[in-house]
Amino acid sequence: MTELQLPYGPWKRMLSGSWSGSEIVYYENPNRQLLIFILDKKGDEIVGTTLMMSQIYASDQDPSKLVDSVEGNLLAIQKRTGAFKGDYVIITTTPTYVEFQPNKIISGTEDLHSALEETSKKLINNSRKYSVELTDLEYADEETAQRFFGEPLALPSMIIRKAQGKMISSKKTEKIHLGKKKNGEKAQERTESFRLTIVTGDKEERRHAAHLVLEGSVLNGVPTIIFNEEDKYSRLENPNTNTSRFKKFNMKAEPIGLPIKKFEPGENVFIEPSLLTKKAFSEIAGIRTNSKTAKVISEVLDKNPDNFKEMKKELDKLDSEKKRFHAKRAQRIISVIENQAPEVSEGKNDPEDFIAPWLRKMGRTAMIQLNELDEGIKKGLVYCVIKSIQQHFKKEGTKDLKAEILFERFYQGKGINEEINKLIKKNQEWGIGACITAESEIDLDKELMANASIEISTEGQRKATVKESTKKPYQMVLRPSLSSL
Repeated sequence: MTELQLPYGPWKRMLSGSWSGSEIVYYENPNRQLLIFILDKKGDEIVGTTLMMSQIYASDQDPSKLVDSVEGNLLAIQKRTGAFKGDYVIITTTPTYVEFQPNKIISGTEDLHSALEETSKKLINNSRKYSVELTDLEYADEETAQRFFGEPLALPSMIIRKAQGKMISSKKTEKIHLGKKKNGEKAQERTESFRLTIVTGDKEERRHAAHLVLEGSVLNGVPTIIFNEEDKYSRLENPNTNTSRFKKFNMKAEPIGLPIKKFEPGENVFIEPSLLTKKAFSEIAGIRTNSKTAKVISEVLDKNPDNFKEMKKELDKLDSEKKRFHAKRAQRIISVIENQAPEVSEGKNDPEDFIAPWLRKMGRTAMIQLNELDEGIKKGLVYCVIKSIQQHFKKEGTKDLKAEILFERFYQGKGINEEINKLIKKNQEWGIGACITAESEIDLDKELMANASIEISTEGQRKATVKESTKKPYQMVLRPSLSSL
């Protein structure tokens, strides 16, 4: 598209190309602001996009000190071509991921513009303190504007690298920074050590520790999955605005929002009957595993139906008199599930979408929305997501840590809980990490605790004890996060 009718437009296509293996498109509006699309493709289909927006100012002098005084993604640029000398400031918003749908892109554009205006106001206010005169590129003389855009191929390097934050380098850091030890040393552990992470303590404290594990995984290129039941993680895509304690922990990285893609039941996350065991489906349906109805359902599951409608068709084919009664009962149960969560089985999970990176060297967070769902349906979705990811990585055969799944509760007991725990234990063999939080070790499965690769026991006031399976335990203080919670 050469022109987009989005808020603050029209946006005219300026250039396109490739960046870290992804297609990137730049648009410019009459105010000379830039709207940047990094397209997320599945084959030839565009399924989503990472959005960023940039504002450029011309400066009457070197703006480096001014830029350093403002929080956010800002970059000072100097251009020297022959007799021409130009200084510029680029503000770029934190990247945000949206589905490739008009209403989502419109909403994303509006949010980015608001964030851009907020940072611009801070920059203009501080410019007076530093006696720097800034001119919006819209009002700058034509030569100054043309000189800036005279090297369009340099734009991705200038803008995107800055927006990704200083913590992300061309090489993975390979360690997750947790905080500071008692002796002042940095408390950090290898990313591979978080293959099975157990976090215990007060709810707020353990949530903060788990947040650091997820954040560190994403910044080290490991995609993460969150089963969002309480809507506590919706602010992860925003940078942490409270940076007062960064210096204490020698944190030189800029605050950064994490790239997030939300998954909604019935839209892009599903219960797949073909993935379920008899135990798992019985709990979703609210029936006893050893009941005759469960046995009839098990017979149908053995035929690997794609969805609930196919299950009901297969149940219709059971013609023996003894089975007919239980088949009809099973159909009614399935109809109840369908009424509670329409279309929840009308599709297949795409594990590659759950664990897709944002860019080549940075992970992404898949947020599975489970609010306001029946407990059985929640567990069915959790089971099917994990099982689909496991099957995907089993085919690959590699065992490096490739994903990290957050479990804010432990699925204790029989039935589908037992089935989920089996998947978590088996997942370690295929590089699918788990971060499990609980109030106390007593609440957790003994076998899981015995296999933990790292334990973080929070103790209040951001203090914690860390025990990596191959090292002695140590006490430390948890750092502030780069993203919001």
